[in-house]
Amino acid sequence: MLSSCLYSLAMMKDWLKLEIKNLRREQMNIYASNTSVAYQKETVPS
Repeated sequence: MLSSCLYSLAMMKDWLKLEIKNLRREQMNIYASNTSVAYQKETVPS
């Protein structure tokens, strides 16, 4: 009983680590695309 509880907690911790990693990657992608768009707007003469 206790071991299965600990096991599920360990699984949840691994899952949370993965989720956080994915969130960070998404935020970095959003940040990169936003900055590249802003950079293109600045550098391209209108």
